[in-house]
Amino acid sequence: MGALQRITGWVFLNDPEWSEEKRREQSLVRRLDIFFMTYAAFSSIVKWLDQNNVQNAYVSGMQEDLSLYGNELNYFTTYFNIGYVIMIPFSVYFMNDWIRPSIWLATAELLWGIATAGLAAVKTAHQIYGIRFLVGFFEGTAWPGTMILILSWYTPSELGKRIAVYEASTYVGSMFGGAPQAALYRNL
Repeated sequence: MGALQRITGWVFLNDPEWSEEKRREQSLVRRLDIFFMTYAAFSSIVKWLDQNNVQNAYVSGMQEDLSLYGNELNYFTTYFNIGYVIMIPFSVYFMNDWIRPSIWLATAELLWGIATAGLAAVKTAHQIYGIRFLVGFFEGTAWPGTMILILSWYTPSELGKRIAVYEASTYVGSMFGGAPQAALYRNL
């Protein structure tokens, strides 16, 4: 069998050497890669941007707008991390024993988005402390939830690439994180 025929068989899931079960399995893996892994990668990028948006906003004028001249930036990060650390064991427990991950993760993502949007209305550092705690709390379910799903749906031979893609997407967010912030700062 030629290399071109093998590649086209893999791309179109019609390799003549595959059994019907192998075709169905490869079709499922392909759908998971297209839909779930794409979502997981974009989610990781957005979560990284969110974790660093306060630092970017702080140096772009929030410090002066809200009269922040102490350790407030450190407290913003601390409250976020407290919420994040509290949520990790609860999220794993809930997803394993109480609520399906599809419901739990979607609910946490929705609440995370609402809490993140709430940052636009703050007027004091104390309000930011509370909202950053909530943002960290709801975001704390993202990494363990995604790992549970990756480990549940992929075989051991498929895990390495998928976990690498998910973790690498965080660094993609860090590479491009400053550009949207600079554009917003310049144009708003």
